[in-house]
Amino acid sequence: MGVITWLAQKLNPATPAPQQRAYAGARLDRLSTAFGFGGNQSVDAGLRFALPTLRNRSRDLAENNDYIAGYLELLGNKVIGATGIRLQVKSRGGDGKLDREANNAIESAWKAWGKKGICDVTGKLSWVELQRLSLISMARDGEVFIRIVKQLRINKFNFALQLIEADQVDINKNDILSNGNIIRMGVELNQWGKPVAYHVFETHPGDINLGAGTQFKTIRISADEMIHLYRQLRPGQTRGVPWTAAVMTRLHHMGAYEEAAIINARFGASKMGFYTKNAGAGDLPSDGKDESGNLISEVEPGQLEVLPEGYDIKTFDPTYPSNEYDPFIKRQVKGASCGLPGATYSDLSNDLESVNFSSIRQGTLNARDSYRALQQLMIDILCIPIYELWLGQSLDFGLLVIISNKRGPNVTLPAGNYDKYNTPLFVGRGWDWVDPLKDQKANSEALLNNLTTRTRIAAECGEDFEEILAERAQENELAESFGISLDPLPTTQTTGDTNNANANP
Repeated sequence: MGVITWLAQKLNPATPAPQQRAYAGARLDRLSTAFGFGGNQSVDAGLRFALPTLRNRSRDLAENNDYIAGYLELLGNKVIGATGIRLQVKSRGGDGKLDREANNAIESAWKAWGKKGICDVTGKLSWVELQRLSLISMARDGEVFIRIVKQLRINKFNFALQLIEADQVDINKNDILSNGNIIRMGVELNQWGKPVAYHVFETHPGDINLGAGTQFKTIRISADEMIHLYRQLRPGQTRGVPWTAAVMTRLHHMGAYEEAAIINARFGASKMGFYTKNAGAGDLPSDGKDESGNLISEVEPGQLEVLPEGYDIKTFDPTYPSNEYDPFIKRQVKGASCGLPGATYSDLSNDLESVNFSSIRQGTLNARDSYRALQQLMIDILCIPIYELWLGQSLDFGLLVIISNKRGPNVTLPAGNYDKYNTPLFVGRGWDWVDPLKDQKANSEALLNNLTTRTRIAAECGEDFEEILAERAQENELAESFGISLDPLPTTQTTGDTNNANANP
């Protein structure tokens, strides 16, 4: 209570005491003046002018900051991996059993479409590479757009994808249309906020082939032909935010700090010095002069010289970085790892110096939860929408064919069974066990207690249990043709184990 308020109550007891805010976080005082007040804006209002700067700064970090460059590479490796997010079709026949022939035909056609030079309009990317580039672009720029191209003879499936960078969707195009639609940052929305079209520059506004006076024209692309990949962080959000937004200031200043420390360490290692001249001293012998006329004296390691009479030397010996440098950098990287989706300190810094088995195991498990969430995001916003469009196009053109002795040669899957075949199961890459023996034993116990299935265990490793069985059947057939049995050998106890067992019946 302030002095004036206290005096007012003493002089006039009827004066009501000021009410304290119920939440300390809402107090307005000298210690909270640095808190932002822009939180009452809509998400689009905050993004409209900030997004270009955020995107440019995020790209600068991706190009010049080793932590962000490593983080983007980490995302591609951990979420997408070498084989990408793979398709398993689970359509069933009238008897309720899996229609393996139809499923295999669709999966084979999907793999053929995903080869490099087919699925991408430029012919430069495979489906796995396109997944990886889409994820990295979304993390770095906040979003990426994929245009669906249905065009005869563009490839044998008449279906391809075109990646479009975020800059190419006109963020400065904002308007209210006569039909009631609203254009926000290049995205046309209906009355419910659902995207109905995207207003896209015909060429990238930063293309090197464009002249200074080029007039940028936009084309309207229907939302049916465009997939917008981004993480929605708030309701009503129209454009994506770079995933580095929360940490870019910290990492920028940390990078400048490290640069200054490195330069200072270089100066310190040089052991520079300056000559001082007393009154009446003669000329100093030197090895030459620099551009400003200053004398230069070169020395070799271990060399000692006697200074001329009247001269003294003052050394310049910076000692920074000091012992506080390494703990400070670690603290900053730990903070940055908290603000980057899917990142852990050990992965972001490659620092395994002070970890033990328990800590690395817990950190790895926590990271995998994040990777699985990002895999599911990619499945929901990228893989499933593209599969549904590709499946419809492939069925309409009669491109899905079964070669079967049971059904007859070259049986085309009918377009009328679209709903039957639209049963995809996308499986992301799996990870090796942290402790293989213990984890395998835990899986065995779960199987014995009917708490899991082999299909789920295989899926956790990024494998298809049906494919595993098919491969095992092929292995057994091949082994039998050579007269070899692949049955597991019976387990036997060692002498020591037998003695222990007899000693403790």
